[in-house]
Amino acid sequence: MIGRAAILAAVILLAGHASAGEFWTGTWVGGYENGGAGVQLIMVGDEAVGLSWRDDYVAGLASTVSPDEQTLKLAWTGGDAVVTPGKEDGTAAMVIHEPGKPDVRIALDRETE
Repeated sequence: MIGRAAILAAVILLAGHASAGEFWTGTWVGGYENGGAGVQLIMVGDEAVGLSWRDDYVAGLASTVSPDEQTLKLAWTGGDAVVTPGKEDGTAAMVIHEPGKPDVRIALDRETE
């Protein structure tokens, strides 16, 4: 009986781990309206693998997702950002902070194929 309970617990843990980061996976874009400074954020699971900001890919990109997947924190050489899910599926809100500049708020949408 203990063996079955351990197997069941392991399956539940693995299933939870497999779905981690699925919300963030994809390419998120926004801010290009009316000639604005655009953002393209490329996520694989919980890891940011690319961020284009002001028409250039940033250097030194690092990312952290909160355990409940409701907050994505990004940091790079010269700035950082916080991204939170929007009220509608496939949307998010990003606040970018660069020292000495006003914060920039950008609405993001997940690109669909």
